[in-house]
Amino acid sequence: ITPMRADLNASKNASHIFEWFDANREYFNLSKSRFDTLIVYLAEINGMTTKEYRMYVDWCFDNPNHSTERSKS
Repeated sequence: ITPMRADLNASKNASHIFEWFDANREYFNLSKSRFDTLIVYLAEINGMTTKEYRMYVDWCFDNPNHSTERSKS
């Protein structure tokens, strides 16, 4: 869990973090460097590279009924 501003959290809801960021970056004036730092952190705490983390997130959204089988954090 990563704390977010209430408006960002409501906008993101349960959407794919990478797709949400790309779609909302300009609207919310989000920092790419802060997002990248967050992704590095999330990847590291899950023992992954950022590329592996992106693949994991993609896999979870492509396989919603099986995501708990591969869940790490």
